[in-house]
Amino acid sequence: MTMARAQWISQVFVLCTLGNSLARDKGWRLWGMDAIEYALMRRYSWPLETIRDMPIRDRWLALHEELADLQWDEEAQQVWLAKIEPVLPGAPGTDYDVWRSDAPGFQLPQAPGYLVVR
Repeated sequence: MTMARAQWISQVFVLCTLGNSLARDKGWRLWGMDAIEYALMRRYSWPLETIRDMPIRDRWLALHEELADLQWDEEAQQVWLAKIEPVLPGAPGTDYDVWRSDAPGFQLPQAPGYLVVR
């Protein structure tokens, strides 16, 4: 599996987990990505087709305020730690973040030497 594919899978897992938490907090009978799509429709009045055409990272970014303080349920944490990464995204003392644009698989190129200011 490529690094880009692994990061996409991680992003989908995280967003679905946050969708579960959002639905639980709001009392919705939706889960996972359905809850995320519903939240985007409610907040922005975007048609579902537009939302489904958005990259996963853009869906997260559009709902960042709503998702920032949500807690994962215990089962989702256990699956993440056992199957995906040994640390949770954003855990204290780590710089692992599935949403960073320069995350593994999406490395930004190093600046050429002639651009370095000395």
